[in-house]
Amino acid sequence: MTLPTLWKYLVAFAVLGALLPAQAQYSAGVGTASITPCIGSSCGTDTIDTGTDLVVTSGGNGAQVNAIHSPLLARALTVKLKGDSEPYQVFLTLDVLMLDAALTKGIKDGITKLNSKIEARHILINASHTHNAPSVVSLKRGPLNEPVPSEKYLKGVTVRAIAAAQASLANLQDATLEYRTGTSRIAAYRRDDGKAGQTVPSPQRLDTLTVRRPDGSVLAIMASTACHTVTMYDAAGVVSADFVGAMRDALEGLIVPTQPAQGKPTVLFLQGFAGDLNPVTRQLGVHADEAALQTGTTLADEIFRLHQAPGSVLSGPIASEITLASLPLSPSTTTWAHDGRTALEIGAQVVRIGSDPSLKSSWTLAAVAGEVVSEQRQAVRSRWPTARNLTLAGYSNDIPGYVPTRRMIESDRAACGWSPSSYEGCFSFCLRYLPVGNWQDEQFQANRGRLVDRFGDNARDPDVWVVGTLSAVNGVSPYHPSVQVQENLGSLSITPVGGVYGLHYNGVVSTHSHDFTGRLFGVRVVQAPSLPPDPLPAPAKPTAELVISVGRDSANLYRFNIQDGRLRADAIVNGVPTYTQLGSFDPAANRYLRIRHDAIRNLMLWESSPNAVLWATLTSRPRDLSFVLSAVRAEIIAGTYSPIASPRVAVVDDAILDTGYAAAQSSAFIETFDASVDESPRWNETVLSAGPTNAPLTDRVIVVAKGNGRLRISPRVNVAGLHYNGFSTRDAYNFVGRQAIFEVVVPPGPTGTEMLGSVVANGNNAYRFNVQAGVLRADIVLAGSASYFPLAPFNASSHRFLRIRHDAPSDWIHWEVSANGVTWSSLKSTPRTVDLAAVQFELVAGTWAPVAQPGAPTFGVFEYR
Repeated sequence: MTLPTLWKYLVAFAVLGALLPAQAQYSAGVGTASITPCIGSSCGTDTIDTGTDLVVTSGGNGAQVNAIHSPLLARALTVKLKGDSEPYQVFLTLDVLMLDAALTKGIKDGITKLNSKIEARHILINASHTHNAPSVVSLKRGPLNEPVPSEKYLKGVTVRAIAAAQASLANLQDATLEYRTGTSRIAAYRRDDGKAGQTVPSPQRLDTLTVRRPDGSVLAIMASTACHTVTMYDAAGVVSADFVGAMRDALEGLIVPTQPAQGKPTVLFLQGFAGDLNPVTRQLGVHADEAALQTGTTLADEIFRLHQAPGSVLSGPIASEITLASLPLSPSTTTWAHDGRTALEIGAQVVRIGSDPSLKSSWTLAAVAGEVVSEQRQAVRSRWPTARNLTLAGYSNDIPGYVPTRRMIESDRAACGWSPSSYEGCFSFCLRYLPVGNWQDEQFQANRGRLVDRFGDNARDPDVWVVGTLSAVNGVSPYHPSVQVQENLGSLSITPVGGVYGLHYNGVVSTHSHDFTGRLFGVRVVQAPSLPPDPLPAPAKPTAELVISVGRDSANLYRFNIQDGRLRADAIVNGVPTYTQLGSFDPAANRYLRIRHDAIRNLMLWESSPNAVLWATLTSRPRDLSFVLSAVRAEIIAGTYSPIASPRVAVVDDAILDTGYAAAQSSAFIETFDASVDESPRWNETVLSAGPTNAPLTDRVIVVAKGNGRLRISPRVNVAGLHYNGFSTRDAYNFVGRQAIFEVVVPPGPTGTEMLGSVVANGNNAYRFNVQAGVLRADIVLAGSASYFPLAPFNASSHRFLRIRHDAPSDWIHWEVSANGVTWSSLKSTPRTVDLAAVQFELVAGTWAPVAQPGAPTFGVFEYR
């Protein structure tokens, strides 16, 4: 890098670092500990004294340590949402070649003892995979002279790794998180199988997570790309962090602290899918020292340039889960299969920051055990279509073996006849001593960690859903193509056919299987296909039904069933059904339905909620042992089994298969209803409030249009009954000590037309402003019973802004008005009687009687603060 270029970067980064980030939502801390071994008697506090001669893996056969090229480090980054009740997430990076289950468990056990809020699943350990580090994992199975780990060094690494995590926990400070993605060109394809050139760059994704202090300065950068850490491979007996160490030094030198006392930022490296990638410098024959420096500084330069572009500021909760899959190995006896293993256990840890992975403000990290090849990258990435910001890491928590594609396995067999007798073949996979792989790529790629679909893009994603049915009736599929399935207006609609005999069902089934252990599948029911129950009980009369299922096949399903206004829990195990009646379907109380596996008690639970935050268990049963949860599919279908004149359309939204729903949100926001901004992540076009007998009020014929800071609702003309539409928030929000502000730009038309600005605990409990017939009114809805309080004749000027506010010290609710949104007057106050821990906001309008000219009620800016 020339001096002018370096100067340009220093100036650019100094300006960038001076920019203040968004308000800190997280706490973060970093810690570093040396895991460098000492040589001879030159031991200090920054090295590990093994007391014996130590062997380093470089050169393949191992060599006694004779020099230190660069220090080996354990580095930890801990992040959490601000607040004592929130879980921690610890990222721990180690300059080691290998990890195994025993080492990982020892480190995680030590960290969990530091803080009761940290579980093993909240800790992710990633190996840089430097080949110039002392061994920490035994490869005794092999015939080669692989180094046996020194017990003292192994213990030292464990203790120092825990110490790094402890330091990160002890130094938590307010922080914001930023995600960026770009491209790195330090790696080249290393296999001699004709797929790609071995001396030309193979572009790989480069992702970074930046942690900033409140003043905008950089506390830490965690970078991830894919490249084998082998520039120093030929330096026998030399301890080195390889190009990762050079990258850290270079990048930390480029970032200028805003205050000298802050010191250099902490740089961490997550190794990606690098099983088939080497540094370009090594492939070109560049000498070890020079190759490490060139590769490291090039990567630092790539990261530095990436940070000159705007990043995505992350917000929302932090979640982490670990799953395990088995990849079969050949049962045939092979020369190197000494331990009799029949499968390769590959774990995956998924960390998510943010409530919805499809949003720019969320980040998902899928960290996989093993040396996964880059050829798997695109297929694995396509399995997470809803994850907008997705980072893939390998070498995490355990490294039991390579994970090549089937093409690679077959290529090696054709080229060298499995010699040596290992599925890793003869080109580059040769040090694991395992039987031949016996899997297809789909077995590694198939199970996804998560399914989320808001149905907001008006088009079915074929990589998420296929049209059809999973369920069967007496072994016969009920699928019929005449039942229309359509995704539009932010929901999934299934239209049963009227007046037909026989089974006529259709819907969607998840394209891929999912591990359901400790997980749930749920949807939001916008409209059931049958009306509330009448005196003639089902199944005495034909009716349409909506079915929400999860299971392996048609003979093994757990599901919800809604028909004739009634709710039912079904368990079909080995083809034998068990039906449990749950009572009438309440569109408000049962707005969200989910089927959940409680892994601790091994129970299946059928649960419902008005707001996806507060859940009630409707029924449960022990998980049937023959019901396999490791690979299930989700199903949403509707239809008829007998002639019905006019079945209603079944409408659902917010499908999720995951470990849980997001908790109530607390981040303030202002909604300007910009036409160029997709509103679907925050708003549903629907009505939360329920009418008499809990009948849903949403009428999708009513046009709702946004733009220029306005939300315009056009009620229907001259129609009888209740017809409303508008926007309601998808997520629930904590309203304790908070306020909601509704701007009224155009009031509704004459009597029979109204507009509502509401704070809804569920459809049966709400505080709201009501504008109709020239009157401003306060409404209180408790358990479905509404009380109305006229406040004043509506004045378009002095009542421009309407505010519902909760005063936490007094625990009272206030209805307030303002002409400018600054100076407020109180019109009504009352003690709080509704639970405010999880509310939703509603801006709707419509008619309750025929009106010839209902006008176009229009809201302006909405604010939650």
